[in-house]
Amino acid sequence: MMSAPSLRLHAGVDELPDNLLGAIVYGTEAREECRGQLHLAAVPLAVAAGTARVEAWHTHGPVTHGNENGVRFSASAAHFFGIIEVRESDHASLRVAAAAAYSRLLEFSASSPFKHPWRIWNFLDAINDGDDDRERYREFCQGRADVLVGKFATFPAGSALGRRDGERIIQVIWLAGREPGLGVENPRQMSAFAYPREYGPASPSFSRAMRVGEHLLISGTASIVGHRSIHPGNTLAQLEESLENMTVVAAASGVAAPALRGYKAYVRRLQDVPLVATVLQQRGTNPAEACFLLADICRADLLLELEAVCQPGTAA
Repeated sequence: MMSAPSLRLHAGVDELPDNLLGAIVYGTEAREECRGQLHLAAVPLAVAAGTARVEAWHTHGPVTHGNENGVRFSASAAHFFGIIEVRESDHASLRVAAAAAYSRLLEFSASSPFKHPWRIWNFLDAINDGDDDRERYREFCQGRADVLVGKFATFPAGSALGRRDGERIIQVIWLAGREPGLGVENPRQMSAFAYPREYGPASPSFSRAMRVGEHLLISGTASIVGHRSIHPGNTLAQLEESLENMTVVAAASGVAAPALRGYKAYVRRLQDVPLVATVLQQRGTNPAEACFLLADICRADLLLELEAVCQPGTAA
């Protein structure tokens, strides 16, 4: 039966096994740690002390590595992990750079047996800079949509977060497989790809979650009901709303006993990390087995965003 790779969170790169499919390594020192490693993506988001900082995707069997046409990748018989980095300065605008990154992804996928993206992460600097349609996230969405619209029967799960390192580099990291997953939407939320014009010229291009066999890969999830952000300025209320959205989308997926594991919390303000950690701990999550990152969220009025997975063997 088709399955996704399994997620485990680690404290450091020295814990990673030889047959790892790929990993996202967070932290200001990540670029140096990942230098020369084709299967490690370095994302310089600051990591809260005492939490995991390596998001590792584990597979079965031998893993091969490669670097072709600007795509670093690793693959097993069943799973694929890819990394693309595009410098904005090499293109006329952020929109054009985003389109170039996604064109590279689609061109690579077309010639690969792993044609079906299941989960995509996007990281770019200063995601909230700019006013109205000149906001950098909206420009990024335009470039992504220029390439992706009409290409997939269902969009993969996705996240888009803002780095704070000043490096104008778009990072696109993805998991893929030989067969398509099933996009899952949240009945409490309007589908992101159907957002009204007030959120920009192009809607975000992702599903709320992607089901792959009995695995569920949940997109970045925030305090949004319908299409509106709610609880402005209230961290606890936004956290509770985000957790409710994750619970609802997991239930909508049809995955049996969908216990959420492998939490990643992107938090805008450092002072909010203890509160987020406490609430997740109350829900049975060991903070040392979760990942807390300081990042800007795709909407300026959102204070946090969560990710998690459901995978066999993690039911409560």
